[in-house]
Amino acid sequence: MEEHASQKQLECLVGRAVINAEFREKLLSHPQEAAAELGVELTEEQILLFEQVDAAALEELAKQAEDLFRISAAAPGW
Repeated sequence: MEEHASQKQLECLVGRAVINAEFREKLLSHPQEAAAELGVELTEEQILLFEQVDAAALEELAKQAEDLFRISAAAPGW
């Protein structure tokens, strides 16, 4: 049985893709290589799923996250 990336590892991959445009491009075009940078090995199914992610939707999420980070950094007490 093929091992697969854990939920936490997948969350790290997606999180990094949201905050890092270069990693985002690599994850969508070469998922296994991008995952390997973080020490994660993906199954063939997981690779296919990453290749099917809507790049525009992920880009929009990244822009929204950037706005949230900017607002949070400017807010007193954060």
